[in-house]
Amino acid sequence: MTYLKSESYYTDLYDHSTVEQCRWWVAQKFEEKVAVQLRASGSTQTKYMVDILYIRKGERFRQKSETIREWMDRDRAKDARVANAIQPSDIRCPRCGLTMACLDRDLWTRPGYPEEQILFTFTCSHCKRGRGIWEDGVEWVFPPRPCPKCQTPMTLTHKRVGNVVTTTATCPKCHHTETSTLNLDAKYVEPVDPHFEEDRKKYCMTKEEGYDYIRRIDNMKDLFEKLEEREKHKAVYDAVGKIKTLPIAALQTMLNPVIQKAGYTNFVLGTPELARGVVVEFATQDTQAGRAEYDSKQALKKLLEQTLKETNWWLMSDGISYRLGFLSGRLRGVEGEEALVELAKKRHKE
Repeated sequence: MTYLKSESYYTDLYDHSTVEQCRWWVAQKFEEKVAVQLRASGSTQTKYMVDILYIRKGERFRQKSETIREWMDRDRAKDARVANAIQPSDIRCPRCGLTMACLDRDLWTRPGYPEEQILFTFTCSHCKRGRGIWEDGVEWVFPPRPCPKCQTPMTLTHKRVGNVVTTTATCPKCHHTETSTLNLDAKYVEPVDPHFEEDRKKYCMTKEEGYDYIRRIDNMKDLFEKLEEREKHKAVYDAVGKIKTLPIAALQTMLNPVIQKAGYTNFVLGTPELARGVVVEFATQDTQAGRAEYDSKQALKKLLEQTLKETNWWLMSDGISYRLGFLSGRLRGVEGEEALVELAKKRHKE
């Protein structure tokens, strides 16, 4: 037996499961029940459950490729395990003592073991007896069937006529008997679902429909996450709304009169550097005679920090340089909601 099948086999298997789930959902008439409740409450949103069915179909599509891949990997691993299993050697017929031939090997559930084990089936060419040997060399013993009346283990006898095998189970205590037959020529016929293909089109999304669903739902998730983030950090987002976003020209226009009033002149901005926002050098001259270097630097620093605290600009951490009344430094500015949120969070902590 080969476990790994064609990909279409797994696709059909998955689609059958999707159809059965959606059929059950529709059969429960949840849509009608909720519609009645909504009408009773005065709501006009009576199509609520249609959206839920859409989500159910869409989530089945989302999981489809990954599930099929897992199924195929599982069966591929089973085939590899069966093929690589070491066959027990020198298995002899308990009746005539001849060496038995291995007829088959397969995975079976073994009592006391969490995972399936490989069972080798041997047959004797002389007396036609068979034996089952587990991969570790232990013989498989057919579990006794308890009598339905007294629970005593029943004995089995088999009689074969042509390809029909008749098995008789007899209780040695109360003599209850049961008979069953097995026709070896009979073939299992898979039942046909006459409405499967019709319902597959209804409940199994095409790739186009599925990818459209994923885009819609992921966009909704992003929106909900943003709303939750805004609610969680309401103070920060309120602060973002109050930040004045100034382009460089407006920045210089705002700073010029403030700088001059504080006793500085010739305030200029250099060429901006576009790295993690915008970085721009500035320079100015101190016109107050007798103002010491420390006082001049501190006064300008305080002035810039206070003036820029409600804008998207701030004085960079390397501070202000001073030489003979000439002061210089760097300002950084950001734009865009994400960068402004980070700025607001930083200022909120401060």
